[in-house]
Amino acid sequence: MSFSSSRPSLHSSSRDPTHLRGGRSHHHQEKDLKNIDEQVQGFLDFVNASPSAFHAVQSAKERLLAQGFVQIKETEEWKLKAGEKYFFTRNHSSIFAFVVGGKYEAGNGINISAAHTDSPNLKSCCATMRTCPKAFG
Repeated sequence: MSFSSSRPSLHSSSRDPTHLRGGRSHHHQEKDLKNIDEQVQGFLDFVNASPSAFHAVQSAKERLLAQGFVQIKETEEWKLKAGEKYFFTRNHSSIFAFVVGGKYEAGNGINISAAHTDSPNLKSCCATMRTCPKAFG
């Protein structure tokens, strides 16, 4: 029996072994994995520091400030500048962050991306469909 594949043969005549790794060198693959590990650890650190919505907002606020965002007040007039990054909080339980595009001009409209959390509040449940069918829908 024979199988065909569009993947390069292991016995390719090419002297460059990067074709076996999707064109990425071993060095780049290690760098990519390290970056993924750092991102996963950053997410875990955020979750561990955020047992409630209040903690999640504080953690996000600290991260935004570290990335150069400027805190503004929702209730005051905003003097926004193109290319700048801003955020505000509400009741210490909600946070709104945004970046003003470098080519933004008043009246041109905006694009919004949003997410919601009651805090990461990750909990495991021991209920099963048999013991608690209402929990599953």
